[in-house]
Amino acid sequence: MIRLIQRTTPELADRFRVEIVPSADGGEAYEILREGDLLLLRGTSVSAAAAAYYRCLCDCFGMDLSGCGNDRVYAGGKETLPNKPIRQTLPAIRWGMTYESYLNGAMLWDFAKWERALDRMAMLGVNCIYMPIGHEAVLYYAALDLEIRREDAMQFLSGFAYFPYQLMGQLDSFLSLTDTNYLKSRKALAQQILARMEELGISPALPGFAGHVPKFMKGYHKQSNLFFLTNFAEFPFTYRVSSRDPLFRTLADAQYKKQKEFFGTAKYYVVDPFYGVSPRMRENRLMQTYGKAIYDAMHENVPDAVWASHACGFTAELVQDVPHDGILILDDAQKCAGTDLPRVDCLRLNAGGHTVLKGDVRALGNAFPQGGIGVGLFDEFADANPLLTACAGYMLTRQTDDAGALFVETALRRWGSDEECLREAAKILLDTCYNADSPAQPVGSIPACRPSTELAHTSPGDTLALHYNNRELCRALELMLSSEGDYTDGYAFDVCDITRQMLSNYARRLYVGVIDGYKKRDGRLFETATNAFLRVLTDMDRLLRTRDEFCLKTVMDAAGAQTHTQNDKQNFEVCLLSALTMFGPYKEPNHYDLEWKEWSDLTGDYYAQRWHAFFELLAGGFRKRSDISTVCRGQVDGRNPATGSSFYKKLDRIERKWITGSNPAPRSDEDTLAVASELLTKYAPMIRRDDIQ
Repeated sequence: MIRLIQRTTPELADRFRVEIVPSADGGEAYEILREGDLLLLRGTSVSAAAAAYYRCLCDCFGMDLSGCGNDRVYAGGKETLPNKPIRQTLPAIRWGMTYESYLNGAMLWDFAKWERALDRMAMLGVNCIYMPIGHEAVLYYAALDLEIRREDAMQFLSGFAYFPYQLMGQLDSFLSLTDTNYLKSRKALAQQILARMEELGISPALPGFAGHVPKFMKGYHKQSNLFFLTNFAEFPFTYRVSSRDPLFRTLADAQYKKQKEFFGTAKYYVVDPFYGVSPRMRENRLMQTYGKAIYDAMHENVPDAVWASHACGFTAELVQDVPHDGILILDDAQKCAGTDLPRVDCLRLNAGGHTVLKGDVRALGNAFPQGGIGVGLFDEFADANPLLTACAGYMLTRQTDDAGALFVETALRRWGSDEECLREAAKILLDTCYNADSPAQPVGSIPACRPSTELAHTSPGDTLALHYNNRELCRALELMLSSEGDYTDGYAFDVCDITRQMLSNYARRLYVGVIDGYKKRDGRLFETATNAFLRVLTDMDRLLRTRDEFCLKTVMDAAGAQTHTQNDKQNFEVCLLSALTMFGPYKEPNHYDLEWKEWSDLTGDYYAQRWHAFFELLAGGFRKRSDISTVCRGQVDGRNPATGSSFYKKLDRIERKWITGSNPAPRSDEDTLAVASELLTKYAPMIRRDDIQ
């Protein structure tokens, strides 16, 4: 705990005294006591004391550590020490991270990034984190112990950008890993992370055995009883070994043995055998025996372990024969609120991992229903909506009757100033992007859409409906840029993000202008709208390149830094770009843009090339009487098939060429605020008039 304080606020290290006093009943709590100019942090655990420490930083010293620019503690306002003791009881379990957290960034974190993330989560009070880093090495070396050939063991492991989907049991063997040096480095990183988690009082939740096996296992065990599941996103079927087959325990024992050898044991093991996939012929008895086998294998290898299962992959039959004290449901949909099963009530944020400002702040006041034994925060994308995430993090350990006021005060602390213009800007954000009309499903982006004459979705299941007026967002940006205070880097991030969102929203108006100009055969409107649309993408790209969080080259460099050979570096880059664009599988990638991001080069190059091809198609049809329609038969999730027409086959070729041949530009030296101010001056008049120029 002392080292945490020294790392984050060395200038305040002599202002705190820490006592860890475990409670007699096992409950979690902290108190903050003033001792002259000192503050005593007394917690029942290290993580409880860490939560007390961050409360002091925020409430007593006006400091902020909300991420996205503010990755290190920023000093804020006046010092205000408490005159009365502060006491706070805490939920027994405060869970952090889930599969999707790794899909959208955490797979690329080095230890320096992990150190900052763990410090921040500890200070939010998190005391349990799902931690699958290094599990690639567990699977590989456990397979070698079972005399599976090295090339087969490696082939089973999907590339880093897809490995979290493999952890969910949804795919395997896609863009496979190739270098054992990568596995060794993952093992070493995991050991560093686990050591720091232990120091911070955070329990790891490790991946458990779910029965997922490669199809080639049949070649090693010809009498084995395997069954396949419904496929995910048109990837090949994945397989499970029958719980009645002795091979189930053989594989489970090998995995747990290797895991213990590398990382020790854990209290919780996350196992989701049917997360987004299910047996082709689902029978209650099959689920019941499978759940019992999962629990028995885990419990006999780690006697005190608890099986943690996400509610979206949970069925009552699966845990019917599992002791109640041996199961924990991670419930992000209140699916198990009416049962007597132990559960953690979880809040999911930034669903889909996209760059979009959205979320209902005021609903955070009721985010965690009563009745569970803990709370959890499933933040799917750490580089999005930091204000919303900071408020949700507050709710892990405290409650408020006015989430709106909390949001405004969090914004002012994050931005490092309490100027009236910033207060007003925060209120506008609260009433626009973060209002009660914010849809439950992900919100899409017109620039990131695969072009069509009719658009309904950017990625499967999202909506293109905008739940606020873009003029108001423009007004919030004007107010922010009128600030004369000393700003934090979090302020600069938010200015960039709001400018990006404002321009992305304006592209919606331009798209309507393009289609209107084409259908009316109004050449002037069509040309003006298409040129303006492409200019917006270029201007967005210029802005995004001023921040590492939005710069594709920065992310690619992080991927390359994890490799040990030039060949592997190229493989990782293709893996990353594939996940962000076509997604897969390659034969017919109908789930394209599942992980879209408005990042540099994606916006100004990849997306721009697609839109340019679309505008050329429409321009070529100007002299025809009938309108061109790109809507194809056989829609997949309300979107056109990837190669459903000659036009989309052309786009497919453009996309594949870009993935293998793109050379993203590095972060620029331009000042984020200067670029944002220039773009506001350029576009604000058109946005206010709802005009096209």
